[in-house]
Amino acid sequence: MSVRFTPSNKIAPLLIAVFFLFPVYLQAQTDVFKHFSTSFEAGAIVPQYELQDVLEPQPIFGLRVNTPYYKSWLVHAQMRYALLDGSDSPRSLHYIKTGIGLGYQFSFFSQPVLGIGLSNYFVRASDIRTAQKFLLDDNESEFGVYPFLQVGFPLSTSFSLIAGFEWDMIFSEPRYSHLLNVNAGIEYRWW
Repeated sequence: MSVRFTPSNKIAPLLIAVFFLFPVYLQAQTDVFKHFSTSFEAGAIVPQYELQDVLEPQPIFGLRVNTPYYKSWLVHAQMRYALLDGSDSPRSLHYIKTGIGLGYQFSFFSQPVLGIGLSNYFVRASDIRTAQKFLLDDNESEFGVYPFLQVGFPLSTSFSLIAGFEWDMIFSEPRYSHLLNVNAGIEYRWW
């Protein structure tokens, strides 16, 4: 005896999932923008594995916006910029990273946030004559993920000092590229 899937049988699991997830969705919608903060960050980007032979640690600067998503879950969007260079690299590289992430905020010590994000990386050589391949080709973008940890130290009701790190895993060919991003900055809570 075989089971035949009809359109009503295929849609049943979807309807069940919507039925159970809809209350969570409504609660998440009331939590978004309950608080809103912006942070300006500076730090160092440290190439790992194969890249550390080619690139040297460089300063990186970024902007991040944060808002609650659902209960202790926070969501952020970010953009970072660095000029990557090294003694063995043929040219300097303009490195831009954009990303969105979801993190869980713990309720102890300085309320650390542990999470993961999805990012897009764009690299542009400062000189178009670059022929050697590393990290990404010139004018190429790749996707990646970044686990992160961030801690905050309140200075006042609106300002906090923040520090953290991200481990960037870029899905480049032939192997993934890895970068460690260590940063610190100031966060302003708008409401």
